[in-house]
Amino acid sequence: LHCLTDVGLMASQRAILGTRSWAILLQLQTSLARICHALRKFCFSVICFSIVLSKLLHIWAHLDSVPPAKLCLWSPTFFGQDLLLIYILRICVQPVDLKSWQILDVLGTTLAILTSLVVLFMASSNISFYFFTGAEIHWRLLSKFHHDSAGFKTFLYGLTGFLISAGVILLVSWLLASFVYDFWGNVVGVFSWIMQKIWGNAIRPVVGRMRKSGSSSSHTDSDDEEHLLKDLGPPGSPTTKESVDTVDGVARPGKLYCTLVLVVTVALIIMRAVRPHDYAYSFLSWVLPLSPFVGGSRCFESVELGGMPGRDGWLKGRTSLDVPPHWDFLPQDSMPGFEDWYSCRGICKRKLHYSPGKDPLHIDNLGDPILDTLRKAFDQDEVSIKHIFFIKLESTRSDVFPVREGGHMFNTVEESYDHKIPKEIQERFAKLTPTAEWLTGMSGPFSDNTSAASPRGGLVATDAFTTGTYTLKSLPGSLCGITPLVADFNREYNHHIYQPCLPHIFNMLNAVANETQQAQTDDYLTWPWESRYMQSVTDTYDNQAPLTPKMGFHDWITKETLEDPEKWKHPPTTKPVCLYGYPDEELRESIHDAIEDAETNHKRLFLTHLTGTTHEPWSLPKPWDRNRELVGHTDGALKIVQRYLNAIGYDDQWMKTIFDMLEETGIANQTLVVLAGDHGVSVPEGAITPYDDYKVGAFHVPFVFSHASLPPITISAP
Repeated sequence: LHCLTDVGLMASQRAILGTRSWAILLQLQTSLARICHALRKFCFSVICFSIVLSKLLHIWAHLDSVPPAKLCLWSPTFFGQDLLLIYILRICVQPVDLKSWQILDVLGTTLAILTSLVVLFMASSNISFYFFTGAEIHWRLLSKFHHDSAGFKTFLYGLTGFLISAGVILLVSWLLASFVYDFWGNVVGVFSWIMQKIWGNAIRPVVGRMRKSGSSSSHTDSDDEEHLLKDLGPPGSPTTKESVDTVDGVARPGKLYCTLVLVVTVALIIMRAVRPHDYAYSFLSWVLPLSPFVGGSRCFESVELGGMPGRDGWLKGRTSLDVPPHWDFLPQDSMPGFEDWYSCRGICKRKLHYSPGKDPLHIDNLGDPILDTLRKAFDQDEVSIKHIFFIKLESTRSDVFPVREGGHMFNTVEESYDHKIPKEIQERFAKLTPTAEWLTGMSGPFSDNTSAASPRGGLVATDAFTTGTYTLKSLPGSLCGITPLVADFNREYNHHIYQPCLPHIFNMLNAVANETQQAQTDDYLTWPWESRYMQSVTDTYDNQAPLTPKMGFHDWITKETLEDPEKWKHPPTTKPVCLYGYPDEELRESIHDAIEDAETNHKRLFLTHLTGTTHEPWSLPKPWDRNRELVGHTDGALKIVQRYLNAIGYDDQWMKTIFDMLEETGIANQTLVVLAGDHGVSVPEGAITPYDDYKVGAFHVPFVFSHASLPPITISAP
């Protein structure tokens, strides 16, 4: 329609349309032009608010990455890319009426619409994800995010927050569209007036002298260029010399406004030029639409340690690699997990392999004598270990195993009651984690100290930290003794694990025993090991299914196993408590069957169990109530604290159920139970995931070696 009216029609064609039709066409074209102009305004406003809100959130999320003084000094430079992008997009949405430039008008409007959709999606996702998890989305990793059904459900979990964030941005953008559009139009007008003045006073005379004289064309490219610059002037600004100074028809903005824009621009340019080269500054400066394309390369820049003591120069040239030792006891045939020790036998040069003895950061206590209290138990031959249970406690912080006075979690609860916890709540806390008190010998708040006064026995590490704050990295870290890959998500399943995992070691011991001795029914030391893995939640999330056999397990039970009647005879008796799976108690019969099978068939059981109910959103089966009162009020993060603590109480009862099964089957005194948190969660600070969380609560976890015949020993060394 625009082309029909402005580009021009032949007189005969206009006559064919008729005067009335032509008037309707003009009216329709005018209406469409107004709609398009309003759309450009709205889209531009959406872009502005999305970009600015995302940058403010980005700085807030990493507020501690730069010292406060430097943050105040250099924070204006963090917005340089954002302002430049907004300025360019404002030029793109400026209407251009000249026929030779109409294609730019169309392209600019299209660009504005597409850009507004992209940044609105990214900004709404960032805001929703941050308030949901306490961390930002790493957009550059989006293509690597797991595309399984569990991962898709995780995306949908934050859909409500996304829609609310998008709705708020759209509403504010609609209300302030004209103001934002005109404000940035005036900014563009300042620079277009300066460009026109430079063009008129310096460049155009030179160009004119270079043009051939006597050109017959009444309309030149230069004319279009001048008119284009005029079109970029302030919207609605007067163009007559009586009202304001002009340069070739382009209005000069007010002196105060022009001075302000120029001072801010020059100041930003100078500050950016003198800003120190630091990766943190660059990280905080990236504009939202570029997020998926930056930050992925390795950073070899020096990091400012802020006065931390010590130097790392002594590590230069050091390596933790060495030729792997030759073990004569290994079977002739290569064993899974031990491939590196079979890679080259004989006189050929063997491949280098990680060696703790060569690792300059390795802390070794193998040369130290065994603790006296342990030596007495071993010398008296009291410690009998027939079976081993390894229980990985999902999202369990150190200060909730057990919940105890002086811990950050309990202090948060106490403050919510103004340090006056009601009697009823005191009784609930006294009964919240009695099993953890019994295992660790630590007293909980308001408890009668019965459990802590007579602990089960074993080693309790009070200053233990996880190998990785992601479950699927913490698992191989604990089971295989490795440092997980420094990469987001589960990548271990697809790469070589450089050390044998515990199931690999037990399988190797089985192979060695088969070559040297026969199993005897009365001596469990001759029984073969059997490794089993159990969890009541799904293993379809982030390639956990291929990771489990990678760690040496050949027999495992997950949510999918429980739901398949052909694979398992104990179908779930409760409903799923979250999108990941069932409550932990659904594994009761499975664990009991594994114990009975091992005892009947003379096998030593290595059972690994990952709990799942203590995973966010901490939904609990009936009659448990995740909203049972444990805090003074549920404002802010305290609502999450209350749900988390109730889930911890449920899992404590589940631990009691497991130990009761050990007693019922008669193996309690012959079973070593190892309990370790996979990671913590900074719940008091409002976080629900350790993703991108650097607080100590995400790393500090419980770590217990429990055995009925061991004396209780507390290890406080890190």
